[in-house]
Amino acid sequence: MSKKANPTVIGAFVLGALAISVVAVLLLAGGDLFQRKIRIVMYFKESVQGLAVGAPVVFRGIQVGTVTNIHLHTGEDANARDTTIAVEAEGHPESLRASGQAAGLIGQAGRLPVLVKQGLRAQLQAQSLLTGQLYIMLDFLPGKVEARVASVDSDAIEIPTVLTPLKRLTAELEEFPIQEVLADLRASIAGINKLVNSPQTGAIMGNANAAMETYTRLAREVDAELNVLTLSTRQTLAAADTTLKKSDAVMDNLQQMSRADSPLNTGVNDAARQIADAARAIRELAADNSNVVVDLNQATKELSTAARATRNLADALERQPQSLIWGRQSGDQ
Repeated sequence: MSKKANPTVIGAFVLGALAISVVAVLLLAGGDLFQRKIRIVMYFKESVQGLAVGAPVVFRGIQVGTVTNIHLHTGEDANARDTTIAVEAEGHPESLRASGQAAGLIGQAGRLPVLVKQGLRAQLQAQSLLTGQLYIMLDFLPGKVEARVASVDSDAIEIPTVLTPLKRLTAELEEFPIQEVLADLRASIAGINKLVNSPQTGAIMGNANAAMETYTRLAREVDAELNVLTLSTRQTLAAADTTLKKSDAVMDNLQQMSRADSPLNTGVNDAARQIADAARAIRELAADNSNVVVDLNQATKELSTAARATRNLADALERQPQSLIWGRQSGDQ
């Protein structure tokens, strides 16, 4: 006959197993069960291939959330062009705690929308180029908001998204009017071909060749003239150099002649002294009290007396010419 099981032992065993299970769950969850999660939703127009549930949401290198769901989102009119990819995530309030605040930035009421207004954006980034896995980066990013849909779920806070630089470049290239540019390019090439093959262009090229020949001939003539001019210039410069040398010699002679002890200056000084002596002698002779002047005055007086007597004789002979023969009459005066 088998022994009956003890209910107390069974109950204790069950309670112990439950306690162990609760402790294991708490350890594995890391205390997240007692933290309030912030639901975040982001809408992407680009492909999210490589993004999986559980991918991190990172703000400047710090994980602030985790992707929890990825699904399609269509507009009210179910237009395929309006289809976006809705990515839901849970934010970790404690990871965005502000300094000195009891609650995290995300956990504060109205704080995350304020950050969105200040430019907080979500963007896909590559975790690994080899695996192609993606994660979501949050940051204050410039650029046009690519997807913004009013969230139906009022509990979820929507963060606008922007394209990655590569996707933005691809979108700009897709919008680039390549066909129009190619058409313009083909038209330009056709115009150039027509211009090159036109008779007018051939005539212009012929005229250009003739002009080049004329220019070459003129250049040769100018070169020959320049050679002659250069030779003449060299000769002129040589003659000028010779003249300058002679001028230097003349200047040296003049400098030597201008010295006080030169023979020329000595002769000039002697001649000047002799001229001064002669002038002095002339001044002495011309003085009123000089002997020469007195003798000249006396001789002048005697000459005057002689001239007067000669005039009287001439007058007498004119009146009585016979007196030369008979002599002067006694009665004549």
